[in-house]
Amino acid sequence: MYVERTKNRIQGLDLDKTIEQNELKLISFLSDSDPEEDYEEFKKALNKKIEEDGIDDEWIEIQWASYATGGPDKYLVPFILSTLYTLLAEKAHSNEDSSKAWSLIAEAMYFRGLCQAPPEATLTDADKRIENASKGGLARAEKNRLAKEEAARLFKEKAPATGWSDIQQAIEGIFTELTDFIRRKSIKLASHNLRNLLKKWLSEDEALHAAYDANSFEKKSKSN
Repeated sequence: MYVERTKNRIQGLDLDKTIEQNELKLISFLSDSDPEEDYEEFKKALNKKIEEDGIDDEWIEIQWASYATGGPDKYLVPFILSTLYTLLAEKAHSNEDSSKAWSLIAEAMYFRGLCQAPPEATLTDADKRIENASKGGLARAEKNRLAKEEAARLFKEKAPATGWSDIQQAIEGIFTELTDFIRRKSIKLASHNLRNLLKKWLSEDEALHAAYDANSFEKKSKSN
């Protein structure tokens, strides 16, 4: 696999320099492809997306799907993903998680390579990803269901005697156990985005929200 080969090839290199060089090449690509686009503004917008909404596998698959449909901006999809992984690598590096940072920058370099590849090569790759995503959709939905059910169970089991004071406390209170469960069950959910994903699930899944609500401070104080 390309990413694994890249990880092996970049061992021993300077992490700061590797991230910087990848970003310089992204800037050069964007400048050549669309001189009106400003890289720093684009990076800020993408970082805002990460901070406010989070990024998950579904979002990445949507990007690939948008590439496959064609259009004048389809060349930006590998660029977007390379910039995304570069940002995540920078965050991991700032948190002193060099192993994770190397893995993320390898992904960034892979997608940057697709920016420079002939369109048909990238389209073939995109088609394969979309096909695999479609085949794996039901299995992924089932595993996500298991994660939601475990989260609901943990909301009850780990709740303080007085109940959860708010959603943030509840998420932090089950985070470690839920992360372990996801790892044991080989569920493909990124741990760095799990908190944002739980917030999203709580806003969309009535059963999960009911499990939290039943063990909240507000509900328990009313029942006493």
